[in-house]
Amino acid sequence: MASRAADASREQVLERVHSSPLTPSTEAVYIARRAFSEDLHGTLFTRWLQGRAGLGFPLRTLPRSEFTCKICLMQCDDRVKTTLSQCAAPQTHTLCRDCLCCYLKGRIEERRVKDLRCPLFGSDGCQAVAQEHELASILPEEVFQKYLRFSAMVEDATLRECPTCAELVKPQMGSEADLEANGTSEVLALNPEMRCSQGHLFCYYHSNAHPPGQGACEAYAREEAREAKLALEAQGAKECPSCQAQTLKADGCNHMVCFACQSHWCWTCGKLLDGRLSLGWHYNPANPAGCLQFSSLESKDQLLSCSVLRNGSGLHCHATTPRGARMTCPYITVLGSRSWQVCQEGNMGAHDICERARCDGGQ
Repeated sequence: MASRAADASREQVLERVHSSPLTPSTEAVYIARRAFSEDLHGTLFTRWLQGRAGLGFPLRTLPRSEFTCKICLMQCDDRVKTTLSQCAAPQTHTLCRDCLCCYLKGRIEERRVKDLRCPLFGSDGCQAVAQEHELASILPEEVFQKYLRFSAMVEDATLRECPTCAELVKPQMGSEADLEANGTSEVLALNPEMRCSQGHLFCYYHSNAHPPGQGACEAYAREEAREAKLALEAQGAKECPSCQAQTLKADGCNHMVCFACQSHWCWTCGKLLDGRLSLGWHYNPANPAGCLQFSSLESKDQLLSCSVLRNGSGLHCHATTPRGARMTCPYITVLGSRSWQVCQEGNMGAHDICERARCDGGQ
């Protein structure tokens, strides 16, 4: 009964406001206050607003407050202003929600989950990093779940993501004895075939690149290595003379340092270079057994013929190129036996001659 009486009282006041040609003042404020405190989304307040509009009274709204987003440089409504809680300059590092969300999403897609810093990191001494509760409120749910998965994989490098359902699965890992038996310090899975709780099978090392099965992982790894080697060789790759690691040279000098075993070797002739003192001597024109990297000879592979002569000054090789250029070098070993198409002194083969020249020292 009391509730009905209160509603009737408010109805009477509402009718008085609607019928008045004057600008509502105290009664309008009274109704508005009651509506905000008791019936914010109810029918009474809605009818009052509709009545105001019908009488031609403009509905006054507060002027919209704006700010400039430091990423898109657009004027944005204050309601979308976002600042990280740890930001050292919250008054100046103001970002719109869309820009901050897009920035964080890009970092997560790149798996940089440990580098979710303020976009203005470093300026004004800011060292802010996005916290997990902030990510949960800013990011879409699917992106936030991806962040949680990637973070778990960073914390535990043995976890693998099922390519079908994205569930994280931990394999049965090898013991220290298994590692010693395999002669490696790398963490290995005892069984590369993994199964998630949904029953999906995938490989610990290659995900779903090959079908599951006994020996499928090893066969795929061998084929992958073979194809990679052929692709590198097609691009002009050469093997390190120490560990046979495939190497490509785009530019720079001919002094190579192997990325795998750190050996120093020559790109032109393929010889190992022992010690830093021998690097300059290897390319010195005064070194009879050095490299021909600055020779006028067009290419070792372009040699058509050569003849070995013995005279008073020792062994000499006269080489002829396709363009007819002639070159004399003091030792056959400078170019190497594999580069000759024809090399003879009597009936001796190219390899024998090169070995003899190396042993005799050209005398």
